[in-house]
Amino acid sequence: MDEAEIDDHARRLVTAFALPSKVGRLNSLRSTDEKRAKFRAGLALMPFRSDRTTRLSHADASPAAVLTRLRELGAGERCVVFEAGAEYAGTLDDAVAAVVGHGDGAVISCLPGRLGYAESDSGERLVLSFDE
Repeated sequence: MDEAEIDDHARRLVTAFALPSKVGRLNSLRSTDEKRAKFRAGLALMPFRSDRTTRLSHADASPAAVLTRLRELGAGERCVVFEAGAEYAGTLDDAVAAVVGHGDGAVISCLPGRLGYAESDSGERLVLSFDE
């Protein structure tokens, strides 16, 4: 996956899931590396619409449970991770292992604008889903 595809994931993730008051600001933070760091920090604050999220209980939030849930909802093998220090494409298995339970504030985009997972630095865990 190249940089343009990662940017597409970012734009569609924000457009589908961010609070309407945050969409413009977050999407404007994609033009430089410095701004991208602010974009990732903004995502870590969990500015997501409640009508497009499902909060996971601790029992449902183990890496294995999250992986199963995302696959049941249609996640493929490739995804994009947005975390404090980086954004990168990888496998769903690797992304879940790197993010779930670490409490670092990260988002996994599984299907651009349709499915993702977010975890705050305080341990809040959300499945992001939207059927267009």
